[in-house]
Amino acid sequence: MAPDMRRRFLQIGGLALVTGLAGCLSSSDTPTDSAPETESGPGFDTPPTGECDPVDLPTSGPTKGGLEPVEYPDFPGEVTDGTARSFARDFEYAYRRNEFVKRHEDTWYDELTVDVENAELTDERGEGYVVRTDGETTFAVTDRPETATGTARPTGRGPFTTWFYLTDRYAIRYENSEAEEPNFEHGEIVACAE
Repeated sequence: MAPDMRRRFLQIGGLALVTGLAGCLSSSDTPTDSAPETESGPGFDTPPTGECDPVDLPTSGPTKGGLEPVEYPDFPGEVTDGTARSFARDFEYAYRRNEFVKRHEDTWYDELTVDVENAELTDERGEGYVVRTDGETTFAVTDRPETATGTARPTGRGPFTTWFYLTDRYAIRYENSEAEEPNFEHGEIVACAE
């Protein structure tokens, strides 16, 4: 190769190398919106520290048939796999009962059973626990003042599956009986420790 050609080849190659390295060496200290989730995060947006705003929970009652609402459980002082399961089970019982009482305030329903059959720890994500609850709600009208027959009339039952994500700061509830996995992006903050 002639000396002029070699010099030109080295100049072009050197320029390409410097340009390529300049892009690799420049950095930005500010994160971008498209930064991927870290493996230690839960994989969905969470409330910033100090900002926890739970939804309004169903409360009202009693029904004309006498069904009373119940208190929601206190947020656990320390969130462990055991307290996460216990909170999810107790919360789901209260939520289902209170939601039913609120929805049927003007009815004669007087029997309601909320059976939370399962509160299973399914995953640990980030700093929290994922708990799946399964169960069934059954209800009936056994007695109406007009007839007083004691015969159970309108009755019903409904299975449910609900997912919870609990950290030491908040609890998110996601309800979808068809889902194999929870989508907490569509869940609601139902309790806060703060």
